Amino acid sequence: MFPISSASLTTPADIAPVHTDEAADAGSATDAPEASVSVDLSPVANFLLTVSQSREELAQLLASGAQPREAAASLNDTVQNIANAFNLLPSVDFNQTQSQAPSLLNNLVHSLRQPVQNNTATSAQRLARIGVTLQAPLLSDATGGLSLDNEVLRAAFNRQPQSTMQTLQHTLDNFSDVAKRYAEQMSAAGDSEAAAQAARPQPSLTPADLAANARLDLARAELDQLARHPLPETAADRLAAQRATLEQPAASNRSAM
Repeated sequence: MFPISSASLTTPADIAPVHTDEAADAGSATDAPEASVSVDLSPVANFLLTVSQSREELAQLLASGAQPREAAASLNDTVQNIANAFNLLPSVDFNQTQSQAPSLLNNLVHSLRQPVQNNTATSAQRLARIGVTLQAPLLSDATGGLSLDNEVLRAAFNRQPQSTMQTLQHTLDNFSDVAKRYAEQMSAAGDSEAAAQAARPQPSLTPADLAANARLDLARAELDQLARHPLPETAADRLAAQRATLEQPAASNRSAM
């Protein structure tokens, strides 16, 4: 269950210019060019998507054998996208069921401050060496965000490309694990809340409510009975029908005048 926000993923499509003479010859709506498609994503979903895409980009970068300058430029773009998605995460998830539970951003920051396995340095410290810094929190925010120094990242990659890529891959793997666990917890919490809501006893009806319901049930039953078994025609009904028939021509003549 993801909280909804304004973060969006836009997939542009090439749109050819439209001329009036060509538009007149168009056969159907299917001949028109495709419009751009915009899909709104929550910050959590956007973060998961960015992490997944960035992991693929790093793998492709390693396998492509690109020149150092081209590889460094692609690496800068990938890391900047990660930092942007990280910084879009809210520090408090107002839509989550358990409002006191830590947000995804809190969980990610906590994971960055933990020592890496078989290493005394934390993930945040290792990232800082390659130009990705976890900023100190502001007074209004207890988490902070990620900032990227492109020159430091480029220098680290040129000096130690294998170590730089390993640091980024480890960070993305960790981000993916934390975000997936968070999404699963929120989904389970939402299901539990829905089940608890369904199990809660509904408020009992008052005597006035019961009487009103009984009158409605009686009225429905009478209408259903009349629909199935109409009342027999009476003399008064026949007289009214005859009078209406006699008055109809007179009314038609007045209308014609």
